[in-house]
Amino acid sequence: MKVSEKDQGWFESERSLGEVGDRIFLETRHRILTGVYRPGQKISSQGIAAAFEISLDLANQIMNALSDHGYVHERRGDEVRVIAWTDDEFADMLTTCRDLLELMLSKTSDRLDEETIRTLEQSMDIDLSKDITPDVFEAFHIRWWIFFHTLLYTIEVRSFRKMMLTGAPPSFRRRMFTALDEAGLRSMHSDVQATIPAIRSKDQAKLKALVAHQWTRFTPILAAENSRYNDLADDGEVDYEDRSLPPRPVFRNQTDTRPMFHMGCREPLSWAEYQAMIQ
Repeated sequence: MKVSEKDQGWFESERSLGEVGDRIFLETRHRILTGVYRPGQKISSQGIAAAFEISLDLANQIMNALSDHGYVHERRGDEVRVIAWTDDEFADMLTTCRDLLELMLSKTSDRLDEETIRTLEQSMDIDLSKDITPDVFEAFHIRWWIFFHTLLYTIEVRSFRKMMLTGAPPSFRRRMFTALDEAGLRSMHSDVQATIPAIRSKDQAKLKALVAHQWTRFTPILAAENSRYNDLADDGEVDYEDRSLPPRPVFRNQTDTRPMFHMGCREPLSWAEYQAMIQ
C-alpha cells in the first residue's frame, strides 16, 4: 500500500484554511500559548469574524481547528473557552502521552524498513549546538513532528492519528517545546535520535528507557509551567483588539533565558509537505 493511500484519520481542520484563515489560526494559537488569551477566557466565532473582518463561516472553521488541536474546549454555540488543565488533569495527560508514545515506538520497531529509517534520520538532521534562535526552535519543532508523523505512517493503525491528537494534542506538544530551555531541547533531540538505532535493533528495553528519561526530566518543568499558566485564569472574553505576538509567554519573567519563539506554521501532514516547507 502506498503511503498516500494509508488511512491517516485526519481531521478536516488539519488541512489549510487558506492564507487568511491559517494566519488567524496561527496568531490565535500563539496568543493562547503565550497567555495573551488567558486560560478560561471565551472566544466566539462572531468576535473573531468581526475583529478580523472575515466571514462567519471561516471564523467557525478556525474555531473547529483550534478545538481539534486542543487549544480550546467547552464549546457552546459559537463560543469556546481557552484550554485550562488542572494539575491533576495535566498529570493524567502526561501519563496518557507517555503510554501512547511507548505503544507507537513498540509497534514501529516491527514494521520499519530501511527507507523509513533514512527518513527518520533525515528528519533529525539538525544542529542544536549553537544558540537556539526562534527560527532554529521552529525548525526543530517541525522536524520533531515529521519524525513522529513518519512513525504514524509506518504503524498503519486506522485512525491512530485521531487517537494521538486526542491523547497528545498539538496544544500539549507545542507547550512542551516552549517550556524547555536550550539544554532540554538538546536532550530531547539526543533522545529522539537514539530511538532510531533502538527501533532498528528492536530494542524494546532501550525504547522504554528513552521515553522514561524524557518524562522524568521534563514532567516537573511542564507541571510548573502549567501552574504558572493557570495563574492567569479569567472567565471573561478575550481582547480581540490585542494583536500582540510576544516571543515568550507573558507569565514568565522577562529575564527568562529559555529560547524565544515565533508563532510558527501549520504542521506538515506528509513528507512531501515537509520537504516543500524547508526549501
